[in-house]
Amino acid sequence: MGYMNKKFFEDTKNYIVAYIIQKMMRLIVKTCTFDVRGLDNFRDTVANNKTILALWHNRLPLMPRFVKMFTPDIDYAAVISKSRDGRLLTNIIDRSFPNVDTILVPHNAKHKALKALIEALKENKVVIITPDGPRGPRYEVKHGVVFGAKKAQAHIVPFSWATTSCWKLSTWDKMMIPKPFSTIEVTFGETFVPDSEVSLEENAKNLEKRLHI
Repeated sequence: MGYMNKKFFEDTKNYIVAYIIQKMMRLIVKTCTFDVRGLDNFRDTVANNKTILALWHNRLPLMPRFVKMFTPDIDYAAVISKSRDGRLLTNIIDRSFPNVDTILVPHNAKHKALKALIEALKENKVVIITPDGPRGPRYEVKHGVVFGAKKAQAHIVPFSWATTSCWKLSTWDKMMIPKPFSTIEVTFGETFVPDSEVSLEENAKNLEKRLHI
């Protein structure tokens, strides 16, 4: 099979899988009950500062749906790894979520990711980022998100969700999918501003604590 045929096959497969996942998540969400916390604080932060919305990688499946439900008036940019999973997520977002732009960068191209983050913030977009992605370790904040926030003078809002019942996939991050008819607690956490007086490592540890909400 030639390169073009392989690419066409991969693109078609990604498109079909993205369509199925997007439809499935929409149906699940319709059956769930939501308890949303901290939304006013998030809106205040966005209105007055360049803002990064940070969440753990295993919470990604519901992220596009949440921003459409709770903040359809806010423009976002999601920095996504140029991997198979990243292209799948990009297909899902591009299909159904017009207020979210996707920025694909190679997972080892830190400078490109930083440049993309800063450019999106300059355009007054809220940047969605997973500080333990794209390959882990799970629940460990990499220094890049803190460095990027300091460089761009941006504030970081930790984001998470928990549910009364979910499936956990056998992926490195234990990807979470809520079960139908569950109650989902959505939390926009307390705004985090990196401290210029301490190291990137200490700032990353402090952000880790904020993300466990």
